[in-house]
Amino acid sequence: MFYDTGMDAADYSDDEYTVQVICPTTSGEMITLTFSDFATEDGWDSLSIYNGNTSSDPLIGIYQGSTSPGVIVSTNANGCLTAVFRSDGSTTDLGWAATITCDVPVVPCATPTNLVATSVTSNSATLGWTNGGTETAWIVEYGVTGFTQGTGTMLPATTNPTTVAGLTVNTSYQFYVIAVCSPTDSSSVSTAGSFTTLNNVGISENEINALSIAPNPSTGKFVIKNTSGFQIEGQLFDAQGRALDLKVNTIDANKEVVLDLNNFVDGVYFFKTSSSNGTKTYSLVKN
Repeated sequence: MFYDTGMDAADYSDDEYTVQVICPTTSGEMITLTFSDFATEDGWDSLSIYNGNTSSDPLIGIYQGSTSPGVIVSTNANGCLTAVFRSDGSTTDLGWAATITCDVPVVPCATPTNLVATSVTSNSATLGWTNGGTETAWIVEYGVTGFTQGTGTMLPATTNPTTVAGLTVNTSYQFYVIAVCSPTDSSSVSTAGSFTTLNNVGISENEINALSIAPNPSTGKFVIKNTSGFQIEGQLFDAQGRALDLKVNTIDANKEVVLDLNNFVDGVYFFKTSSSNGTKTYSLVKN
């Protein structure tokens, strides 16, 4: 238990200044204070609680009168809480009683982010996202753009990315992803990803926004030639799916452009192309 100086039965004293540091004895655990009673002289006598093992750590709150701290949980790497109490020279009260517990923090199941669709055809698409943790199972929900969540097609997935099929030609879709961390723990629903299926069933998937990219890997410059016979636009994304400030407005059929990544750090990038026949994404490696 964590009590004021009067303990469980008496008031605290006038003119107090006490500092109590409460830390777990096991590394990785966090202190939780659960207050069951709290009463100090309102406006004068206060309990300040800090997130760590000193009063220089971030202040969680200052509590006085009948305003109880309720439940306070350390989020500091050392798992500690520091309580500083001050009282003036007149009027005391019963103080407080709080239970101290030490627990390993429960890491919430993180929501997937950066949803993107690649290899889109007239009736299928490969859907990918960025994992929030080490989860290996997800629920993908997809439907025609504007559908109400909970009414779409649900697809349990054990791979990221995963492919959906049986889609309608030339149709705009949205999809959402939920991470499943355990049989009893899942994440909140992601923001929406979107894509549009192709409008020409007769076009081979290999012809969709077909590009010749050389060299790849490259030390900085990539020569990209449009071999599809259609006018193509492109946008560069980083490995986390974030759009970068490098966009190619038009690559005419059988023409080429030079994509200069000399000002970018080494790593994997994605070049997402779009045309009247759909979208396709290529990976670029700069080293």
